[in-house]
Amino acid sequence: MIIILLLIDFILLGIAYCMNPKNAKYLLSGYNTMSDKERDSFDIINYLKFMKSFFIKISIYSTMLFVFCDYLYGEETAAIVWVISLTVPWPYFIIKSQKFYFK
Repeated sequence: MIIILLLIDFILLGIAYCMNPKNAKYLLSGYNTMSDKERDSFDIINYLKFMKSFFIKISIYSTMLFVFCDYLYGEETAAIVWVISLTVPWPYFIIKSQKFYFK
């Protein structure tokens, strides 16, 4: 389980640190299909700052929850809590991401 945890953390942190305005045009889903006019009305710099912060926090907090729950309740319960801690924040991310589109 620890290998999976570290792999997912590595992926999340890799996304957080590798995404930048230059490669977002090719890698960022939704942004890569926008027209140039739509891209001009999207605040990509602040969105990437928000995205980086979100991915770092989700990686750190989910790992901390896993370690805490593993210590108190065991690996099975910790795995369940870890998966929940990875999935619950996504509606928040989607809702907060809407403010970066200037319309």
